[in-house]
Amino acid sequence: MKVTVDRNICCGYGVCVETIDEVFAFDGEEKLTITSDIKLEWQQKVRFACQQCPSQALTLED
Repeated sequence: MKVTVDRNICCGYGVCVETIDEVFAFDGEEKLTITSDIKLEWQQKVRFACQQCPSQALTLED
C-alpha cells in the first residue's frame, strides 16, 4: 500500500493526522507529509483517513 498527498490541494484540515499520526504529519510550513512506510496493521486506518479527506488530497494505491 502506498499513499501520496497532493500538497497543492491539501487544505490542512488534519483529519488524516488525527486518524493516524504514525503516517501523517504537518511539516514546518504546515504542509502535509507522509512520515512513515505503511505497516500492515495501519492499513485500515490509512484507508479510512484517505476516504475522509475533505479536500480529496490523498491518493491510495494498493
